[in-house]
Amino acid sequence: MLSYHKGPRRVFESFLVNIDKKRKSYPRFQHPGIEFIYMLSGRMQYRFGDKTFLVEPGDAFTFSGNILHAPEQLLDDHIQFITMIVYAE
Repeated sequence: MLSYHKGPRRVFESFLVNIDKKRKSYPRFQHPGIEFIYMLSGRMQYRFGDKTFLVEPGDAFTFSGNILHAPEQLLDDHIQFITMIVYAE
């Protein structure tokens, strides 16, 4: 976790995520709020609902956390990205 809001309720969370290809499966996520991802290094196929997208360094995207999402397949040995989740007020 990079930072978080310390107030009476959670407003946002931010993470630096590192994943190695050695891992055979990846957890899937579904949560309230809007999520932003910025890809720093490596390439992956990222699942969003029933679709997958190629994500490469420099790519950024925003989506509803309510839709099932997760890394689907790593195309390089190691990937790194920043993600931020913003929760509705």
